[in-house]
Amino acid sequence: MERQKTVESSTFVRRAVPLAAALLALLLLTGCGLEKPGTGRDPATGQPTGSDPAVVSRPESAEPPAKAQITETVLTDTGLTVSWDAVTEAEGYEVSVERSPAGAEDWSKPEVSETAERSFTAVFQGERLIRLRVRAWKAAGGQRLYGEWSDFTEGDGIREQLRDDFSYAKLEKLEFTLSSGAGAWGTELFFQADGSFSGWYHDSDMGVTGEGYPNGTQYYCSFSGKLAAPVYVDEYTYAAPLEWLVTEEEQGQQRIEGGVRMISTEPYGLADIEEVLIYLPGKPVDELPEEYVSWCYYDLIGEDTLPFYGLYNGVDGFGFLSQQVIFDKEDLQTLFREAEARSAEIEAAFEQTDMDQATVNTMAAERFFLWDDLLNRMWGYFKRTLPEDEMKTLTARQVKWIAEKKAAVKEAGAEVAGGSMQPMVEYGVAAERTEARVREWMETYFD
Repeated sequence: MERQKTVESSTFVRRAVPLAAALLALLLLTGCGLEKPGTGRDPATGQPTGSDPAVVSRPESAEPPAKAQITETVLTDTGLTVSWDAVTEAEGYEVSVERSPAGAEDWSKPEVSETAERSFTAVFQGERLIRLRVRAWKAAGGQRLYGEWSDFTEGDGIREQLRDDFSYAKLEKLEFTLSSGAGAWGTELFFQADGSFSGWYHDSDMGVTGEGYPNGTQYYCSFSGKLAAPVYVDEYTYAAPLEWLVTEEEQGQQRIEGGVRMISTEPYGLADIEEVLIYLPGKPVDELPEEYVSWCYYDLIGEDTLPFYGLYNGVDGFGFLSQQVIFDKEDLQTLFREAEARSAEIEAAFEQTDMDQATVNTMAAERFFLWDDLLNRMWGYFKRTLPEDEMKTLTARQVKWIAEKKAAVKEAGAEVAGGSMQPMVEYGVAAERTEARVREWMETYFD
């Protein structure tokens, strides 16, 4: 009996040892990357995800695929496309996509897709941000063995949609002005599609006279420059670094023309810039710097959003506003006929005796700005179409005309200074002279 018992014990040991070894091996392998179904772990946190396909066994010699590396990213206004290098032994790839409607702290649950390709496009679905990552897999022991996730690649959908909303080509038909609002001085510039620009500055002081220049002094500057590629700042703002800026003449040069002393100076409003901010139409007025609004105050009365393009020199606080420049001769002729008709209506209204003085003053101002706006549009046309020598001659004449108009307005206003009629008188003189100038140009250049 004792011998029989020993034999049975030996048989139990022979059977138990292989079973114990198998269990021990399974436990050891579990700690070496083998995962039970539903208990995959996120490499970033080490926590179970509950979503990774399981690897329940593999040969000890099997190694997971290498970590995927995203090598190319293409962001458009419709989606984010990534490409990656082939991973050795990989039989396929998984792509995890996460979305955020607001910011990087509010990501959605991952959307996992499979692909045999080495590129993938995640389409925007109205969210602000999107990010994705990829990992390779291969078969091992009849199951899948996964490599590490790649680093995340992120794209801003709103930013990309707006990034292409602006180019310098949109400024080509605009004239940007910085002025006192009364025509005494001003800086004007025009853009080309590549970001280059040209312009001029003028300021007249008829009271500063001397031997050889009895007609006063004029300060002027002709300049050109170029802005670098615009950089997106927000939905309605781009930053534009200055690449270069040069003036036609060295600052401080003097000469006398037609009894006027001409003094070259700096491009007022642009002299100290390293970059400018470009504001797009639609930007909320309450988000604009106070300095910018102060330069465009009258053009922004009653406006909640910017109705034009703007340039802002934040260094000195100067603000430019844009107006459409019409290049077509037929369009200018049409505007002239419209200005004639409206001006006649206003003059007829002046004959009514039941209007109060405030109404008369307002209508007088409307008549002046009607002709002044057309004059400026014609000037933009000349700058684009006239030969350089002819434009220089016309510029000199126009500077003199501005000074004479200013003097005439001042003289007329002085006769009724302080009275309620002063605005009407001043705007009336300004309108008459401006209308006459427009008619002169129409006969000379457009008949």
